Amino acid sequence: MYYYSMKTHAILWDGFSKIQGELEVNEQSITFHLLDFASTNLAFNIALKDIKKVFLHSLFDLEKIGVEVITNNDKVNVFIVKNPREVKASICNRI
Repeated sequence: MYYYSMKTHAILWDGFSKIQGELEVNEQSITFHLLDFASTNLAFNIALKDIKKVFLHSLFDLEKIGVEVITNNDKVNVFIVKNPREVKASICNRI
């Protein structure tokens, strides 16, 4: 089955710092492009085959406003997005 690439504004959140960017979900990976470095190649990529779990994420136990991606090597990446359920479904449908 073919899925179209999905792009959305996102904030990479580590619990203390927030980095503005764009999250792209495609056939092979999810990629986070940093807005401050849009004219560079600075971005990070997580191959879909390396994703172990995907959860909705609550910020300060208020509401589910993000997506938490856990990789096979137990790295955790939290992306704050406007449409967390849609982003989670987009990732889960591909892994």
